[in-house]
Amino acid sequence: MPLVDLGIPQPYEIDAGYLPLYAPGVTTVTVQSFAAEAPAGWEPTLDHEHDAYRWCTFDEALALLYWPEAKQGLRVLAATRR
Repeated sequence: MPLVDLGIPQPYEIDAGYLPLYAPGVTTVTVQSFAAEAPAGWEPTLDHEHDAYRWCTFDEALALLYWPEAKQGLRVLAATRR
């Protein structure tokens, strides 16, 4: 499955409570958005970070996403698929 870079790097400020997890002086993180097309019949293998998955429509996926960066990535992907 080839990855497609959506070309929308998104920098954001690290919440103060998480700053100790980063190197001294690091206050921003840049999220890169990408997509992959799954072949027909493919089923993902879950690991310790995920306990479930589901296939859904664009609107359902958008409603499920929490982070604004992920929502923007999904919107950009949808625009390229039309």
